[in-house]
Amino acid sequence: MGFFDFFRKKKDNAEMIAAQPALPDHQAEQKDGADTAASAWDVNGSAEEPAVSEAETKKEFIDTNVVDGEAVEIDERKASTSKQQDEKKTGEESDAGADEQTDLEVREVEINTEEKIRAAEDAAANGSAADIAWKEADMSKEKKNRKAAEKDKKEKNGKEKKEAKKGSGKKSAKKEQKSLYEWNRPKKKEQKTEPVRKIPVAVGNTVIGEGLPKICVPVIGTTLEEIAAEAELAVKAAPDLVEWRADFFADILDEEKAGKAVEKLQSILGILPILFTFRTAEEGGNRSIEAGDYRKLLHWAAERPEIAVLDIEGQYAYADAEILVREVQERNKPVIASAHYFTKTPKKGELEAVLDRLERTGADILKLAAMPEKPKDVLRLMAVTAEKNETTACPLITMSMGDMGKISRISGNLTGSALTFGTAGQASAPGQLPVVALRSIVEVV
Repeated sequence: MGFFDFFRKKKDNAEMIAAQPALPDHQAEQKDGADTAASAWDVNGSAEEPAVSEAETKKEFIDTNVVDGEAVEIDERKASTSKQQDEKKTGEESDAGADEQTDLEVREVEINTEEKIRAAEDAAANGSAADIAWKEADMSKEKKNRKAAEKDKKEKNGKEKKEAKKGSGKKSAKKEQKSLYEWNRPKKKEQKTEPVRKIPVAVGNTVIGEGLPKICVPVIGTTLEEIAAEAELAVKAAPDLVEWRADFFADILDEEKAGKAVEKLQSILGILPILFTFRTAEEGGNRSIEAGDYRKLLHWAAERPEIAVLDIEGQYAYADAEILVREVQERNKPVIASAHYFTKTPKKGELEAVLDRLERTGADILKLAAMPEKPKDVLRLMAVTAEKNETTACPLITMSMGDMGKISRISGNLTGSALTFGTAGQASAPGQLPVVALRSIVEVV
């Protein structure tokens, strides 16, 4: 750089400085302080420092001002730039903070929304689980109730079956299931119930309930003459006893005429015992009778020495059969309690109940007669007779009437019936066989 170039530059710098605006107060104060310090230095240090030429001083002043001006300009630019950067940074931080705050708020809303959705889903899931739990509980409860009802029903059916078996005396036909181990065990001996020992009933010179079934011939004359004629036929047939069907005799309620009839009958029969029977119309007899007359007639017959045994209807609706039986027995006469069904044969249970009812009257002998409608009715009556014969001490007399029931009249040895009826003249009931044929069959069977 040349000399003129140097001064030209200096001049340009001075002009640039002069053209600059006034300095701020703090910078002016700094410049004044610097000038003051320089002056003081000049005063205090003039003795020690060499003198400076005016040109050098001017040159230094110009250099200083130029340098300071550039420094100030640079400082201002730096300050302005720093301020702008600070403002920009502050704005960016403010914008970033605002954006961050907005992001946080948005995120918070999203989180709250997610939590609400999750809570709703949990509530729905819990509600569904609760519904399912309740439904399962209801189903379980209903299932338990159904099982309890089925169990109660089975127990009830079991009790009813047991009671039915006890009432009918049946033995179960079903075999119990046994394990293989139980098949190898020795079989226990079944305790068989021994038949009840019979109490035979003495009727004159005949005993009913002992030995072969006894044969009885009925006498059904309506007048004294007819009674005598039939009695003579009965003697020829040689039965074990004779039944006087007093319901056929027209004057049976007249004690005087009835007395003559029984005396006549006894005189012909001799030692043959007489069975006194008044069969009411309700049980297939020849006539009806008032309850008072029925009781009075039985009392009269029980006091007659010619009569050995009396028949009392055990189901007579107008008199107490138990009382009548006891009153007759008090006169030392045995009693046959009877029941008759001239139109049907009851079911097994009813037949058994009738025999039980007759037994409760306290009679010495039990009698039951029924009309069959089919062969099974005959077999049913015979089976009931055989079963009852094993459980009662009373001798039994049973028969199935009509042609279909003839087999029952000759099967006393098989069923336990202790007496059967045969004819020597007129029959008193359908199905009766002649005494001669009946005896030969009974002895063979």
